[in-house]
Amino acid sequence: MYSVNNLSMRALRLFNKINLSLSFTFVISSVLLVLSEIMNLMGSRGDGDFSLLLTALSTAFYKMIPFVLCFFVTQKLTKDNGGFKGFFNSFCLACAIACLNAVSTSSSFEFVTALIVTYFGTYLFLRFDTKAAVLLDIISSLLFGVLLGYLSEPFENFIMWLGKLISGKGIFSSVAFSAIDSIFTAFDIDSFKNIFFHKSFGGTMFMNDEIVTGAKDLFSSGYDGKYVSTYLSGHYFSLFLIAGIGASLFKKMKGSQKIVIAVTVICAVLSGNFFLFYILIFLESPFLFLSAVMLNILCFVSSYILNLGMGYILNGSVFEMLMYLDNGVYLFAGGAVFVCIGFFTTAYIIEKHGISDCLNTYIPNRLKNVVTNLGGITNIIRFKDNTAEVRNPKLVNTLELNCEIDENIIKCNSEGFADLKEYI
Repeated sequence: MYSVNNLSMRALRLFNKINLSLSFTFVISSVLLVLSEIMNLMGSRGDGDFSLLLTALSTAFYKMIPFVLCFFVTQKLTKDNGGFKGFFNSFCLACAIACLNAVSTSSSFEFVTALIVTYFGTYLFLRFDTKAAVLLDIISSLLFGVLLGYLSEPFENFIMWLGKLISGKGIFSSVAFSAIDSIFTAFDIDSFKNIFFHKSFGGTMFMNDEIVTGAKDLFSSGYDGKYVSTYLSGHYFSLFLIAGIGASLFKKMKGSQKIVIAVTVICAVLSGNFFLFYILIFLESPFLFLSAVMLNILCFVSSYILNLGMGYILNGSVFEMLMYLDNGVYLFAGGAVFVCIGFFTTAYIIEKHGISDCLNTYIPNRLKNVVTNLGGITNIIRFKDNTAEVRNPKLVNTLELNCEIDENIIKCNSEGFADLKEYI
């Protein structure tokens, strides 16, 4: 039990360290997501050169996100001369993406490339002197770009195989699509959803004297039937779900992390793009991420059963929800339910398993031994009166801590126990 708990604590510390290094990145990148969506939306509604300019700006804002990640994470984690190291690692990322695009036309692995280059480059700067790290960084980045480029084709073939496996199977299609897409979205991989949005996997119909394929293309042609309810409509319920999850997380966050979660959630809803939000909740708790995937499945199943028929052309932002609003009673009634489900499920997951942000709680040195004997900061739920409630009473060190255990309630007269409640 001790080794399992120790492994769990090490994982949480790692997640917490990564999460803190990404805090500023989450804020800036989330704002870029919203700007990209607004520019894209305005560009799609206009015509002429100005429309092309807005679309180009939308793409530029989106393409900046990996470089924001690379620069600020490298700068924060390397500290000494962090500005130069962040800039150079970003340059290496540009080289890696250039190699990726030279080998493959797919953009599926651009964000994955950014993650690899960012953290491997940071490791090199921490492990070696600057000159050696610079040389190894540029070489490894080029190799990563080429390698991922060659992996793109078999990955796209795998995606096509998944599409054939899932497509045209009624409610199962909705379940499988939402589950798999949630996982790919966490890595900003759009190729899976795109084969349903723009190819025959998402439906085929003869409309306006032509064959139209893909749920998005069908919707843009005026169709609002079962294909739209299967692959698109559930996304709008997910907007409400994310709002509920975010509100529950916000209550548990401390200090600047409140700003991070608020900005990330609001921008996810405004942009309709969830990938930063999924990364954030995974780093807080893998259990929370898995629950979000399960609840996202429920969103899509509900839209399928209700035959909601609301689609979107771009990313399904709150703006598009209002633009294409239909079956408003079902949407907002179901949305209110999903806000509540997201809120209370998140509260339960936090209560049961904790989040990595718990590690940011300030504990004085004189009380750290008490915390350790209670199973660590993530094992403590709350203090009430003269007792402490813990997640797993088996983790409490009764040899060192003179206490009484009643299920999950700990009563103790040891020195420092009563003082600890001021910090939890």
